[in-house]
Amino acid sequence: MRTLKIIFAALVTLAVVTGCGLFKDTPEEKFQKEIEEILEKPAVFTVFLDDEATEPERTALRSWLEKQPDVVAVAFEDKAAAYERFKQLWPDDPDFMKNVEQEYLPESFRTTVSDYTAVRELRDSQAAKDLEAMPGVRKVVFPCTTVEECRDKAPSAVPRPS
Repeated sequence: MRTLKIIFAALVTLAVVTGCGLFKDTPEEKFQKEIEEILEKPAVFTVFLDDEATEPERTALRSWLEKQPDVVAVAFEDKAAAYERFKQLWPDDPDFMKNVEQEYLPESFRTTVSDYTAVRELRDSQAAKDLEAMPGVRKVVFPCTTVEECRDKAPSAVPRPS
């Protein structure tokens, strides 16, 4: 009977400790899980356009993007749509918002690729260099494609393993 009481007390203690969050993920483990979940989804990279990009350049760029392996969708974002997205990203900083006007933001193509492995392969290929050299392209921005790359892109905000 005494053994049963000890086991019961241990189970109650374990339940209380677990309920108090003592066994919650560390910040590093939480970050790792969040990034792994993101990296399992389709990936998006952005091709920002020069302000002087012409309609034929946009058409050629869209066509090139759509022909790439593993590209799922290509969406054009004009200055007005970019500004709406910008406002959604910075709703808590009105001082910053009032210094940014719609015409300051570039047009872009938001390109969805099947997964982050495909993005990494494109980013590390000659095709990415060809894309960056196309007329009308200002800059191509690829997301991080591994947990370590994501850590490196935001070193001060991301926990490091001990």
